[in-house]
Amino acid sequence: MTLALSTSIVTTGRAQKVKTKNFNAQYFQLPAEPLPKHFSTYSLVIRATGQDLRQLNTTEEVQEHSYFKLNQFQQLEQGGHFHISVTINPFQVISVEDKVQRSTSKDKDGNTVQSNRYYKWIKSALPIPCL
Repeated sequence: MTLALSTSIVTTGRAQKVKTKNFNAQYFQLPAEPLPKHFSTYSLVIRATGQDLRQLNTTEEVQEHSYFKLNQFQQLEQGGHFHISVTINPFQVISVEDKVQRSTSKDKDGNTVQSNRYYKWIKSALPIPCL
């Protein structure tokens, strides 16, 4: 038996007073019936290039223990009652914008002080299909 899940993580940079918000999500309905009670073992394969993992500042072991460690089941190297296959795709930059935030304030002597904050607005996606 193979479990199938798919998610897409979309991140954006932080900014103040955002006028528009975007949200992308994929949703698959959970199974109508849970796994049979006699299921007690599973196997796991994580597929990712070293470059993709370095870009995410993670390792296969961290991913496995953080997201795919199923405490109620015994993990086997192969076989098991069900199998989880994870493919981590490359990080994708969707768009990059140079931004400037200007502000005006008064110092303790009442003089007007202008300051500019320069930053990049980065919209990115990290597809993680799980089969």
